[in-house]
Amino acid sequence: MVWLTESSTPDDLRIYAIGDVHGCLTQLQSVHRWIVEDISSQPTAEWKIIHVGDYVDRGEDSRGVLDYLVHCCAEDDRVICLKGNHDLMFRAGIGGDERLTEIWLRNGADATLASYDLSVDDFIKRHRDGRGFEGTVPNSHLSFIEGLDHKLRLGDYLFVHAGINPKRRLEDQEPDDMLWIRDRFIHSGREFDAVIVHGHTPSRKIDVRPNRVGIDTGAVFGGEMSCLVLEGHRKLRLTENGRVPLTCAR
Repeated sequence: MVWLTESSTPDDLRIYAIGDVHGCLTQLQSVHRWIVEDISSQPTAEWKIIHVGDYVDRGEDSRGVLDYLVHCCAEDDRVICLKGNHDLMFRAGIGGDERLTEIWLRNGADATLASYDLSVDDFIKRHRDGRGFEGTVPNSHLSFIEGLDHKLRLGDYLFVHAGINPKRRLEDQEPDDMLWIRDRFIHSGREFDAVIVHGHTPSRKIDVRPNRVGIDTGAVFGGEMSCLVLEGHRKLRLTENGRVPLTCAR
């Protein structure tokens, strides 16, 4: 069992964890630029960049975000993307899943569709007429979403999109909980087998708790896209002006 105060990354590994993107390409590119500058000014033996999901919906350039991340992951396997519930809904909607499509259309799908030059009416008509999206949504984007993992364990940290079911062991977690859970996890005071780093639930600033760190700071709602830095026992926020130490709320 691990509390945040005791948690550590694997030896010689620096982790940059980026919160929910939601089509905010310019902010995402800025955060990646800060990371390049941070690595240049403070070299490290090894590093990883981890995105905790929700690349599409609500923001103005979901297509651009997927183009950018497909390229980043292909160029360097130290850039890792996990799946978010909006990414799942996007793929399910394009694939014709009626239940998830209905939910997706109520939760920012219009912005994603617009980035592919589709209106909601166009989208619905294509489904009704049995037409696919070949040539409209690139196969590289669909394959990228399909290939995303739900979780990643590094040292004392478990990275997921939404959180975990507090009543299950880490190895027994269900994908649905890791993509969708909120209150049962957010309000849990339990000590887990790892500190959970997650997005999904927006907060004004990085939400540092004894058993979890929430890194969705609402970029698409006017907040600054967050980048958490974990190295050894250190926990910091990376900003345009450099590193800022984080303190734990209790």
